[in-house]
Amino acid sequence: MIIDHIAVLTTDLRRQSDALPAFCHKQAIESFPEEGTMEQYVEITEQSPKLLLLQAIAAGPYARALAKRGPGLHHLGVKTLSLKALIPSISAQGLLMHPISIQTLEQGVAWLCRPGLPFLIELSEGKVEAAVEPFELGLPTGYPIPDVAAQLFSNAHIYQASTDCLEWKAGTKLMQIPLL
Repeated sequence: MIIDHIAVLTTDLRRQSDALPAFCHKQAIESFPEEGTMEQYVEITEQSPKLLLLQAIAAGPYARALAKRGPGLHHLGVKTLSLKALIPSISAQGLLMHPISIQTLEQGVAWLCRPGLPFLIELSEGKVEAAVEPFELGLPTGYPIPDVAAQLFSNAHIYQASTDCLEWKAGTKLMQIPLL
């Protein structure tokens, strides 16, 4: 699986965005009232996955996740040409379909989880980028990293960071993302 985007849930999207390095290319902030979120995509390098900043602006799954776990990594997004083809191999790796997938499968999206995995995996049908450069993702101190997480993604090396920040290394760029 190749990661398309990394979603970080924050209490203050604008402040989180302002804390990012100047080399980041920030898209416009958008509101999605039906999702209960305000969102911004950020490009780190042209060929690396995008960073998705999320702020809950209404009751719903993102507000519940923020209340339960606080700010931090919410999900890793993966694009696939066919959910039906990918889901059997995913379940063989011990991942489970999140119950919300019953509602989202019609839109071509499945959510995966696993006990002990501190984030969700969002599978969505769509165009798969041919060349996505490898990158490293350091999870903050206190985020457990099950063995399966380190083996799931062909373009990412997931490791335990030595700080309370999310670390992202893509190409020659290193970024520490404070969890606000």
